[in-house]
Amino acid sequence: MGTARSTNMAVTCLKPSEYRGDQNTAVAGRIVILKHQEIQSRKGTQAAAAPTGGRKGKGSKAAKGLPETRTLRKLEAHLAATQSLSEVGDLVSIQGAAVVAAPAQYPTSRLHYHLNLKGPLGLQVIVQKLDEDPWQGIPAVHPLVPLSALDRVRDRQQFCVSVTIVENPGSVEHQTKEGAALVCNAIVQQGATRVRCSFWHEQAEELAAQPAGTSLMLYQVLVTKRKDERSWEIGSWRGTSLVPCSAEMATAMQAELAHQDNCRMLTEIPVKDWIGCSATVSSLSALVGAIVPGQLRKLETVFEVVRLQVLGISSVKTETDVWLIDSRAKCKKAAPCEAWSRAGLV
Repeated sequence: MGTARSTNMAVTCLKPSEYRGDQNTAVAGRIVILKHQEIQSRKGTQAAAAPTGGRKGKGSKAAKGLPETRTLRKLEAHLAATQSLSEVGDLVSIQGAAVVAAPAQYPTSRLHYHLNLKGPLGLQVIVQKLDEDPWQGIPAVHPLVPLSALDRVRDRQQFCVSVTIVENPGSVEHQTKEGAALVCNAIVQQGATRVRCSFWHEQAEELAAQPAGTSLMLYQVLVTKRKDERSWEIGSWRGTSLVPCSAEMATAMQAELAHQDNCRMLTEIPVKDWIGCSATVSSLSALVGAIVPGQLRKLETVFEVVRLQVLGISSVKTETDVWLIDSRAKCKKAAPCEAWSRAGLV
């Protein structure tokens, strides 16, 4: 193996673990092992000289051809994609070598292939000495994607986005198959595009701690499209991270924010249609059935009813409506109580 003068290569240099022999690619690595061997090669046969006189006897044997031997020099080099300067050997690249899809004899490498350098060096096979590491490492994160392009996702895809939080309701606890878990459904915006986040577990607490108006870099988030709906949502997984934007970047992002009325919302948030939904007419005394369905129970104490929607309360026509309190606000003013909760009291 020879070396060529270090020049700017027009090919992509890959590590030995990434190289497949594709066109316009070369394998690059530092020489860690270099072996020289001399091999006696036998090629063809050489006919023996014919006898000059006399006749062959009856039992004489014909002369056999002798094998032609020659000495070949074999050079075996082991390359490693290392950046350590303590490794002995030069950093080289090899282009045009034949890829043999099998490990070499007595291999010291875990790779499934080895290279065979055939042909004159410098023409078919080009070996160059490099001055610096040529590998283009895989970036730690994906490139930033604008929110306006998320509607191209057909199922689920991983992205990195820069957003500004416009609404942050905090984290709430939801029951899942694995038990109780925290989720944060903050609304983020970039330019004139908005989308809802669905961050769970540790990321939910981290996102819930960010106040509205904060600009963040959301690395490695999952953008999911709902089936049969034009609705997208940003989700988290264990590789998701939240990084604050620089002051300069945050100022530029917030200056580009459009008004809420001019924004496009990528997430269709389910809303109950209270006007078109079905309802059952009943009396207030029938709410006992909501506490214990199908059974009668005496109202001897105060019960908390969760997720019960009572709509269209109408008064019973009597001589006077002094006792009637038709709204919760009026009830709280008439009888202040610190035990009020988000649920109704029966």
